[in-house]
Amino acid sequence: MNLIKLPNKNIKYSFCGRPTLWAVYIGRYTVKIMNKFTLLLILISSSVFAEYPFKEFPGQYYISTDSESGVSEISFRIMGEAGKKMYEGIDQNPERDDCDVSNNLIKYLGNLQCHYNPDDESHICYFGININTGDFGRGISC
Repeated sequence: MNLIKLPNKNIKYSFCGRPTLWAVYIGRYTVKIMNKFTLLLILISSSVFAEYPFKEFPGQYYISTDSESGVSEISFRIMGEAGKKMYEGIDQNPERDDCDVSNNLIKYLGNLQCHYNPDDESHICYFGININTGDFGRGISC
């Protein structure tokens, strides 16, 4: 078999122009490596350019346990921009807060309770979860 060399000196081709068996193997191996490398680049670049949907927010929690019933509840207080978005997302007319002497306006949605204080333009939302049953509660009481 007469071999001829083409511009790529590392791969020898047969006389009829077809690559030899080892050249085909190296070519396929190179394609597999390039495919994996391309996939890796896509994954890395997508995490860099795609926005992570979860954002940090200021908030607090409190765990209470009733000694008689043994029921535990975790109450959450969400403040800042997250509290504002929750307040604005509730399609209800605000009510005056009867529990407090502040000027707070409250919106309710089920057991979600969101407060707006017009004096300092702050927003706080409360909700609770019964740890024993998974039921939602208000998270705050008068």
